[in-house]
Amino acid sequence: MNRTEQITYELCKKSFLSFWSHANPLRADGKELCDVFVVFDPHIVIFSVKEIQYPRNAKESVALRRWERRAVERSAKQIYKAQKWIALNRVILTSDKKPIPMPDAKGLRIHRVAVALGSEGKAPIGSGDFGKGYVHVHDEVSIHRTLRELDTITDFVDYLTAVESLSKRITRAILDRGQEDLLVLYLENIRSFPDKVDILVIQGDMWKEFENRPEVKKRREEDRISYLWDFIIEELSGYTRDGELEYESKPGETELVLRTMAKENRFSRRVLSQQLDDILRTTPKTHRRAKLLQSPSGVIYVLLVSEKGRDREDRRRELEYRCYVAKNMFPSSPTVVGLATEHYDPTGHSFDVCYLRFEEWTKEQQEWAREAQEKLGFFTKARQDLLHVEEYPAIEKTDSTEPKAPPKDIGVEKFRILQGKFPLTLEHLSQSEELDAIGHQLALEGYKGWEVLEAGCNIVLSYRVDPGGNKTLAELADRIAEYVKNYVESAYSPFPPAGCFTLKRVRGQVHVDRATRLLGSKELFQPMAENVPVKEVEERRDPQNCLYARTKDNYDLWMVLFPKFHNQTERISTSEEWRIRIGCDSTDSVSFVLCDGLARDLAKYATMIDFWISRLKSARKEELNIVVYDEKLFEKLFPSSYLESLQGRQEIDGTPIVMSWLDSQGKPHMKLAVNETIAQQPRMRRLFYAMCGILDCVGGMPKPEAAKKSAELVETLE
Repeated sequence: MNRTEQITYELCKKSFLSFWSHANPLRADGKELCDVFVVFDPHIVIFSVKEIQYPRNAKESVALRRWERRAVERSAKQIYKAQKWIALNRVILTSDKKPIPMPDAKGLRIHRVAVALGSEGKAPIGSGDFGKGYVHVHDEVSIHRTLRELDTITDFVDYLTAVESLSKRITRAILDRGQEDLLVLYLENIRSFPDKVDILVIQGDMWKEFENRPEVKKRREEDRISYLWDFIIEELSGYTRDGELEYESKPGETELVLRTMAKENRFSRRVLSQQLDDILRTTPKTHRRAKLLQSPSGVIYVLLVSEKGRDREDRRRELEYRCYVAKNMFPSSPTVVGLATEHYDPTGHSFDVCYLRFEEWTKEQQEWAREAQEKLGFFTKARQDLLHVEEYPAIEKTDSTEPKAPPKDIGVEKFRILQGKFPLTLEHLSQSEELDAIGHQLALEGYKGWEVLEAGCNIVLSYRVDPGGNKTLAELADRIAEYVKNYVESAYSPFPPAGCFTLKRVRGQVHVDRATRLLGSKELFQPMAENVPVKEVEERRDPQNCLYARTKDNYDLWMVLFPKFHNQTERISTSEEWRIRIGCDSTDSVSFVLCDGLARDLAKYATMIDFWISRLKSARKEELNIVVYDEKLFEKLFPSSYLESLQGRQEIDGTPIVMSWLDSQGKPHMKLAVNETIAQQPRMRRLFYAMCGILDCVGGMPKPEAAKKSAELVETLE
C-alpha cells in the first residue's frame, strides 16, 4: 500500500469504520481488486486511487489529456474490472487472504469512486459515466472534505446515490471550483438536488462560505459527542473480528447489532450518544438504570447501565427482557437493539448486546411481553420525552435576521403546536413554490393560512407512516397518533415526492381537518378521509378578478386578471404581467353560456394557471385573446379552417375546435368553436379545452403535449 492509498484507507476507515473497510483486497487469483473496498450490505463502494504528477513541461492541452488518461481513466478502468469480478460472484479476499462476506447479488448497489491526485489544481475534475457506470471523481481536497462532512456509510452512500440520480436528470454540470461545492448544494437543499434543472452551474467559492457559517461550526461542535457511538462500534467490532466475544445468545447477533448501529447517520448518532452519555454520567455507581430511545431512523434502542461486578448472565437476561418489553411498547418498529454496560472504571469495562427483529408481532408475543413487564416492573413508570434537536443548531440572530413571523390570520396556538412537532417540515413547506402557489389560491377561496400549513403537515404525516398508501383509514389514524407521540423529527425524516401537493389534495385535507373539529375531535393531526360533512366545511366564493362588460359594438367581453401576492405585507394587487380577454357576439347565446362559465373558472384558478405557466421556460406572458363562436358562425366566417379542423368528422360533436397561435407581433390568440352540447359540459371539461390552447400559445408547448399536460393539471384542481 503506497502513501496515497494509505491516506484514503484511513479516511474510509474513520468514516465507514474498520469492520466494513478493506485496504487492497485481492481477487481469488491473487491480483489486487482495487485500492479500498467498502462492503456494507447492500452497498459496495469501490475506491481506486491514482497519484499522477501533472506534466509541467508539456503543452497545456497535452498535459491535461495525459494526466486525465493516467489518473482518471485508468482508475475508472480498474473500478470496472472490479465491478465485473463482483458481478461474476467470485471470491474476494482481504489483503491477508481472508474471505470478505459479500451481500446478496440481487439487491446489490455498487458505487464507484476514483481519487485522482497530483493535478495541482490545474485539471478540472469531472465525474461521469466512462462506459460501464457512473464514476465519482475526486481530488485530494474534495475527497477529504466529502468524507469529513459525510462520515457515516449512510450519509455517504445517500449522497452518492443523489449525485448519480442528478446525473441522469441533467445534461451538464459546471463547477467553478471543486466537487465539494456540489456537496454544499446538496446539504443546503436538505440533502437533495433541485428538480427540473437541465444544466447545473455552481459559481463562486460555496465551500468557503459554507465553512464560515456559524451554524455549520456549531453543528460540528455538537457532533463531537456522536463519536462515542463510533467508539462503541469499533470496540465491539474488534472483539468480533478477533473472536474475543465472551457471550452471544445467538450466532452472529453482535454483528447484527453492529450493522444496525453503523447504519445510523451522523445526526442520529449525535442524538443517541447524547442520551447514552447522559445515562452514564447521571446514574449513581451503585445503581442500575435503563433508558428507552427511538432513533430518528426508527430503530428502538434499550440502554442499560449496571453496577460494576454484576453477574454478566443476569445482566444479559435483564437486557433481553427489556428489549422484548420495548418491542411491545413500539410494535410498529421491527428492530430493537439492546446495549448494556457498567459504570466506567479505569481497570476496564464490558458490553452486552441484544438484537430483536420481528416483522410480525403476534398476540402471544404481546401477552408474554406484557406479563414480563408487569412481573419485572420494566419501563412501567417510563416517562416519555419528545426531543427537538436540530442538525444545524440555531445561532442567536440580530434583529435583521429574525425568523419570519407567522401570517396574521394564523391561529397562534395551532402554529405553536405545528412548529413544536414539525419544525423542519414547516421549514420545508415554506420553501415549496408549489405549496406557496396552492396557499395563495386557497387564500383567494377564503381559507386561512394556518389551515393550509396544518393540511400540509397532515399530508406529510400520512406519507411518512404509509408511503405506499396501503393502510386503511383506521390503521392510518393509529399510526399517525403513534408517530406524533413518539417520533422525533429530523432532517432525514422522509418528505413526499414532487407532485404530492396538489390543490385538490390540500383543499380536501383542509376540509377533513375542519370536519374533524366540527365532529369534536381533539386530535390536531388527521389523515385524509372520505365521507366527511362537506357542506359545513367548504368555502364558496365568486372570483373577484373577473370583470364583464358589453361593448358599444354589441360584443360580450370578460376580462380575467391575475393576482400578485406581496408576502411581506400580505397584500394582493393585480399583476401587470398578463391577462386574458374572452369574448363572443352578443347574439350568440350558446357562446355566451360557455364564455361566462369559462371566464369564472379561469379567474377562480388564475393563481394556479399563472404558476403552471411560470414554470415553463418558453412562457410568453402577453394579453391573451380568446374568441368563442357557435359552430355555424365559425363555419360561415372561417370555412377552410373549419373543414381542416374537423379532421374527417361530419361536425364537431362533443369536442370543440381549439385554434391557438401567435400573431406576427408574438401576441397569443385563441379561437374556440362550440355547440350547445359543449357549452353544457362540466366546468373542468371546459377548463381543459382552454388550458390546451393556453399551454400552446402562452406556454410554448406543442399541441399534443399541451393536451396531455392540460388533462393532468386540471385533474389536480377539484
